[in-house]
Amino acid sequence: MNTRILAALLALCIVIIICVLCIAVIDNNKEPNVAVETHLDGIILEIKENTVTTKGLTVILKNTTPRKYVYGVSFFVEEKRDDGWQRVPYIVDNFGWISIGYTLEGYSTREQEIFWEGCYGELSPGNYRIIKDICYVREPGDYDEFNVSAEFIID
Repeated sequence: MNTRILAALLALCIVIIICVLCIAVIDNNKEPNVAVETHLDGIILEIKENTVTTKGLTVILKNTTPRKYVYGVSFFVEEKRDDGWQRVPYIVDNFGWISIGYTLEGYSTREQEIFWEGCYGELSPGNYRIIKDICYVREPGDYDEFNVSAEFIID
């Protein structure tokens, strides 16, 4: 009986470690005009209807594949300008994210409330997109990281 409990706790610790290793802190000092690939077959990021405000929104992550993915709380916002997408700058120095991993099981849907007022302030009217990292973990230390995005408008 004790061996089963220890094995279950060990397995849980390994899953938590994988999730923490997979979720990377977003570096907001990246070149703001660098194109970000924001497509992953089978993973859809949508904005929940009637949730967009100047301070945040709710996203819906849909997994239409049998694979399990991991995502975190981190995100970044870009604004569409004449010359393309540009990263919205943080309003505070040294902003960071907690490293926590949420599982997106195969053929599942999850919602996540996003509040950006603390890192971006209130956004002014314009065309934006939110970008989130998502990881496919094969085993500890062996994973692929992707970006998914969804566009939204603030009136």
